Amino acid sequence: MFELSKAEPKNNIRKLSKQQIDDINSIVNKTGWSFDEAKAKMKSVKKKYGITFKHYNAFNFYIYEEEDIAMEYGILQKTAKLIAEKMDWDEKHAFKAMATLMHRIDTPFSKSIFNSESGLNTELEKMISEIKANEEVFERRVETIMLATSCTHKQAEKQLKRAKNKLGISNKNYIRLQLYKYPKEEHNRIYKEYLEENKKARRAEVEEYRGKIMNATGWSREETKEKVKIAKERTHCTTKEYFIYHFYELTDEEQDSVALTYNSKQVGKKYDIDRSFVSVLCNKELTNDFFAECIIRPWCVNTKISEAEFVEKFAQSDRIIYKPLQGHKGFGVEAFDLSEGNHSQVYNKLKNYPEGVVEQFVKQHEDINKMADSSVNTIRVVTVSSNHEPVTSDGKMFDIAYTSFRIGGGKSIVDNFHSGGMCAVVDKETGIVVTNGADQYGNAFEEHPLTKTTIKGFKIPYFKEIIDMVTTACTQKHIEGYLGWDIAVSVDGPELIEVNAMPGIVLLSTPYATEKKGMKCVLEQYYDFNSSK
Repeated sequence: MFELSKAEPKNNIRKLSKQQIDDINSIVNKTGWSFDEAKAKMKSVKKKYGITFKHYNAFNFYIYEEEDIAMEYGILQKTAKLIAEKMDWDEKHAFKAMATLMHRIDTPFSKSIFNSESGLNTELEKMISEIKANEEVFERRVETIMLATSCTHKQAEKQLKRAKNKLGISNKNYIRLQLYKYPKEEHNRIYKEYLEENKKARRAEVEEYRGKIMNATGWSREETKEKVKIAKERTHCTTKEYFIYHFYELTDEEQDSVALTYNSKQVGKKYDIDRSFVSVLCNKELTNDFFAECIIRPWCVNTKISEAEFVEKFAQSDRIIYKPLQGHKGFGVEAFDLSEGNHSQVYNKLKNYPEGVVEQFVKQHEDINKMADSSVNTIRVVTVSSNHEPVTSDGKMFDIAYTSFRIGGGKSIVDNFHSGGMCAVVDKETGIVVTNGADQYGNAFEEHPLTKTTIKGFKIPYFKEIIDMVTTACTQKHIEGYLGWDIAVSVDGPELIEVNAMPGIVLLSTPYATEKKGMKCVLEQYYDFNSSK
């Protein structure tokens, strides 16, 4: 429930709309100003320059010096006008779209990216690309609802907007929870239960790894909490990272040398990916279409194919795998055996699944099968690239940061680290594994626990072809950003499985943590971490 600020007399508040009061309170939270001080400044700016309370808040005008406000607002108006022209919108719509993208800018326009006409044009292109991508994602979510419920386009749009505006449920979560299948009276309850489950899961994870630290060290609960807190304040590690990277055995200097999720995100933020490309990566159908030349195996979308087409497409396939279009970490993935010619039965089952990609199971290279044959084991190639500036000190616009081998643990059809698998680091020049394997708990393995194949020294087949595939796909399509490419090794060569924006760092840091080696040095060539302290 909205609460009035105690600092503002009631008779004054009645002169303001609820939206204006919300905007003032938002500025109070951002700046530490009193309610009266924030209101006075916002009123003054509105009177002098015509900047509404809403725009003052949305575009962070509190960060500007008084003498810069007119210029900054002029640039903002110019940008809105250009976006409106490009998108065939009115300027009000353009302002609204820009406000949703303010996460891209945390300093005044004129003092950062908009310091020249070329800077304005470059950022304008990024904004328009992101706006278009957001609209495309929204449209796909509308189509998902229409397909599942037979409602009209307008009705589907209304569902998404109602959930977001009235209940605070993002479009993404609305689709993830399949709320369109439930009466609207139940949406808030289901969403709250989802949030609570997430909180419980996060708390349970913290408790799990806190207990593991206590068992490994003999520390008390309070001592453990204090030591993790100190390390977190200095390095931004999580409780889980404190355990799996063996922080309890490291000096402060050694802890500082470990590459963490926080550091990986810093690199990802610097090498920002075009939003339209992110929308491709977040949808397995679009990914397969975009990188068609990197995919040999037959595939389809379960909701967009007839039974006859399905039977024909997979006539030569003994096994197929289903992946939800917007799944992650291997969740929702399921395999089906077609060796008995039961194509029709499998088709009828799959057509009732949420929209997803169905692919022929990769016929894995025999050497990879020797390591683990129950899952498709992939090579993670992490790249850094830019179309505007060098990413390395020697002037390269594209670079391979590191490569890792993701190995199935024998209990899952996927090799995901979070599904019982393990990982090892691969020399990016030779394709030879240079570490022991490690699981998500930081345990080291000299050999695979089931196949007894030695991990360190294992040679990845077709490794040069893997590197060539990723390099060609990235550079010829002018893709920029910090990306993780997952490549399977089939009997005929490399096959792209998926591309990940903002790849996690666990596949590099965890194997080396077992050797008490920090690998922040790998990322430091792309990002100066000292400058952000």
